[in-house]
Amino acid sequence: MLVVTHAYPTRGFASHGVFIHRLNLRLRELGHDVHVLQLAEWAPPWPLTELDSAWRRSHAERGEMLDELDGIPVHHPSTVTPRPSRLFSSDQWEREVRTPVGYCARRPLLRKADCVIGHFMVPDGYHAVGLARAVSIPSAAVAWGDDLHAWPAAKEAWAQRLRVLLAEVDIPIACSRRMASDGNA
Repeated sequence: MLVVTHAYPTRGFASHGVFIHRLNLRLRELGHDVHVLQLAEWAPPWPLTELDSAWRRSHAERGEMLDELDGIPVHHPSTVTPRPSRLFSSDQWEREVRTPVGYCARRPLLRKADCVIGHFMVPDGYHAVGLARAVSIPSAAVAWGDDLHAWPAAKEAWAQRLRVLLAEVDIPIACSRRMASDGNA
C-alpha cells in the first residue's frame, strides 16, 4: 500500500501528521505493507544550495524529513521546479504527479503495491489518483477538513484539482458525514 502525504512527522515537528502515522501503524498491524511517499522539492548539493533561497529552504526541509518511522519506510521523491519558474510553462501539479510515478517505476517493491491512499484531498489525493491511474491500481483519498473546504475556497487552482480528484478517485473517504455530504455536492 502506498500512502501519499505531505503531512508526516519530521525530526523537528514530531506531531506533524501523527494521526496519519498512527493510521499507517494500524494498517501494518492488520498485515498491510505500508510505504509513505512524501514529496520533497529538489535542491542541488551544497554549496550550490546557497545560490537560491528556495534551494536553501528545500535542502533544510529535506534534512528534517525521516526515512523511516517505527518501521514504516518513508520515501521522498524529489520534484524539480525549473528556475526561473516564470520561463517554464509546465504545470506544477502534473509535474508533482509524474514525480512519484517515476520514483515507483524504478523501485520493484513499490510497483507491487495494490492501492494508493492520498491523505488530504488536495494536494495529496490529487497526486495519489494520478499515481494510481499511471500504475493501474485503485486509489483512495481522505478528506480531513481544510482540504475540502478552506484550501480550495482560498485557491481556485486547488478547487479545480479537487473537482478532478472527486470525479476520478475510486474510494473517497471523509472523516465525518457532513464532510462526505459536502464532497458529494
